[in-house]
Amino acid sequence: MTNIPRSNILHNQCALFSFVFQKETPIELSLDIFRWILLCFKREFPEADALRMWEACWAHYQTDYFHLFLCVAIIAVYGEDVVQQDLPADEMLLHFSSLSMHMSGHVVLRKVLSPLV
Repeated sequence: MTNIPRSNILHNQCALFSFVFQKETPIELSLDIFRWILLCFKREFPEADALRMWEACWAHYQTDYFHLFLCVAIIAVYGEDVVQQDLPADEMLLHFSSLSMHMSGHVVLRKVLSPLV
């Protein structure tokens, strides 16, 4: 995670993400996660979906790290192409960036909440 701009809080969040994801997070994916957390998903989803996600995070439902589970859900729902095509780093970044405003917040939230309910 040395390529991530240094902010103790965000660096710790990315490290926690690796723990939640249960594997070492590639640097390329860490940059997407860094952006998602830093911008609170507001560039990834329409405003209504982003607000719903913020509300879910602020509710601290069963965890204080709900935002990290949102990151895992985004990868689980929209990362299949990355795995199937074995995309290199630059294309992985492009893939997740191209999904901006085309992802369903409802689908991602449902993916996160299904094991917690």
